[in-house]
Amino acid sequence: ENLLDIDIFSKMNSLLKTKVSKTKEEINGTSYKLDLSKEKMKIHKNLISNSTSDIDKSITDIDAEMRRNELQVIAKELAIDKLNKEIQEIIVNDSKISTLTSKISNLTHYSVTFKEKMKNLSKEIKFFNTNDSCPTCTQSIPEEFKSTTVSSKEKELTKYNDAISSCNSEINSISIEIEEINKNI
Repeated sequence: ENLLDIDIFSKMNSLLKTKVSKTKEEINGTSYKLDLSKEKMKIHKNLISNSTSDIDKSITDIDAEMRRNELQVIAKELAIDKLNKEIQEIIVNDSKISTLTSKISNLTHYSVTFKEKMKNLSKEIKFFNTNDSCPTCTQSIPEEFKSTTVSSKEKELTKYNDAISSCNSEINSISIEIEEINKNI
C-alpha cells in the first residue's frame, strides 16, 4: 500500500521543485559571474586605449587576460546551457511524474470500486446459496434460477478480480517507471 501512497509522490514532487530552485540559483550565480567577466573585458579594453607607457607589455598582458576571460565566458555559457537543459529535463520529468501519479490515483479508485462490487456480488451469492425462499415475500426461489444467478454472479466476480489484478499490475508498472525517472534526476 506504500506504492499507492500519494504522499510519497507529493514529497518527490517537492524534492524536484527544490532541485529546480537550486539550479536556478546556480544559473543566477553563473550569470552574475558572466557579467563580471564581460565587465572585466570592457575595463581591459579601456585600459588599452588609455595606456601610454609600456604599451607592448600591457597589450600582451591584457590580451592574455582577455583570452582567459573569453575562455571563462565560453565555459560559463556552456555551463548555463547545460543547466538550462537540466532544468528542462526536470520540468519534463516533473510533468511525467504528475501524469503517472494521476494514473495511479485513478487506478486505485477503480480498484476500490471493483472491490466494493465484488463484496456486493459475494453477498448476493451467499444469499442464493443459503436461502431457498425470499425473506421478504416468503416465495420460494427455484433451484434453476438460483444456480443460473450464482453462476452469473461468480463470472462477474472473476471479471472484477481480473480487473483488480490488472489495476494492481499497472500500478506496480507505473510505480517502477516513477522510480526510474527519480533515479535519473
